Amino acid sequence: MLVAAAQFTSEPGSVDANARRMAAYVRKAAGRGARVTVFAELALTGYELELLTRYDKQHLYEQEREVFAPGTGDGRFELDGVRFALATCFDNHFPEVAERAADDKCLVYLASSL
Repeated sequence: MLVAAAQFTSEPGSVDANARRMAAYVRKAAGRGARVTVFAELALTGYELELLTRYDKQHLYEQEREVFAPGTGDGRFELDGVRFALATCFDNHFPEVAERAADDKCLVYLASSL
């Protein structure tokens, strides 16, 4: 299974423009055989925290604490029989996040960071 990583400079606050760019990257990666495409944390908003409505990151960092409550569950999904774990930025500083992923039989650990 191919997993693509796409990185670009987001336009701060331009959710529609960033979504179009991300969709183009996903299509391009899919055309090359990728089943999953990952992006940096908050690529959709350009890290404009006030534009978010949901954020599942469990370990918040600095100004994020002023805007969000920590997520309560581990991100998981399955594709083509492969179990994936999700971790976002500061979550990756906590070994127990990866340990829970391994205990949960995840074979892929996707870690997104800005």
